[in-house]
Amino acid sequence: MSAGFAHFASHSKACFSRAAGVGAVMVAALAASVSMAHAAPSASQDDCDRLAGSRYDINRNIAFKPVEEAALKSGEDAVNACRVAFSETGSPRFSFQLGRALDNRGDVADAMKAYAAAAEDNYTIAKVHLGFLYGRMGDADQEFALFNQAANDGNALGAYNLAVLYRDGIGTQVDAAQAIRWFEDASAKDYGPAAYNLGVIYDEGNLVPEDNARAIEWYKIAVAKGQVDAMVNLALMYEGGEGTQSNLMAAADLYRSAAEKGDQYAAQKFETIGAMIAALKEQQQQMQASSGADMPAIDPEAVGSISKDDTGI
Repeated sequence: MSAGFAHFASHSKACFSRAAGVGAVMVAALAASVSMAHAAPSASQDDCDRLAGSRYDINRNIAFKPVEEAALKSGEDAVNACRVAFSETGSPRFSFQLGRALDNRGDVADAMKAYAAAAEDNYTIAKVHLGFLYGRMGDADQEFALFNQAANDGNALGAYNLAVLYRDGIGTQVDAAQAIRWFEDASAKDYGPAAYNLGVIYDEGNLVPEDNARAIEWYKIAVAKGQVDAMVNLALMYEGGEGTQSNLMAAADLYRSAAEKGDQYAAQKFETIGAMIAALKEQQQQMQASSGADMPAIDPEAVGSISKDDTGI
């Protein structure tokens, strides 16, 4: 498939920006650790979990829903609650969540200290976020080291980002086998963008020989996980008959699903294919009326593909 044709979004670093390095920052705990083993959580501890828990943290407090990045940008409540929660407990979870809150308000220096304190306690998701910060600062070696640790600790986001570094040759040499290994690992942990990126690898044929059939299988997995770009790329393959028989109805369904999720290109493609199928059905009806005989039904799956240039999209 032509790269200019498909939606080959990089999805680099999941939902986060890549970071940059200030060297090895090893910071002591931000506050004294107080033993709270048998104490009920304080209001601040509950608030920190409620306002700053991450869906990618397997140790988060599941009594509360995870908080997405955009929701962290509003107000100081998360910062204040997590500062108090960490000072009360010294828990790496609260240190990590404090780092998230600080990071999202733009306080990178203090966020790095909070992440580093949690990472020193081997809190895996904190290593991933610390890696983002090092990458943002341009320290690819530290970024790679932290993602590698997190991936080997079993974290899906760490595995995904390690795969990205192997794919792009950041902090290491380009290594297709390792990129595929870690994308597969992240996908097995239900991280949808990893399956999408595996589809792209086999679709593009840059890192490995092009394999459209395998690309389709990975796109299907990503589609099942709600990945919009995978819907578009899979629709393009069905439309063009790449690795499969041309199937405009299946393509139209995928374009519609992507359009419903806000993809404008998919909306245009859905409109174009829908108009084409409608025109073919109308043509069949006219031919049937003029002949007075039953005509075989138009099979949209047998209709040739529409190219981007042909439709003007």
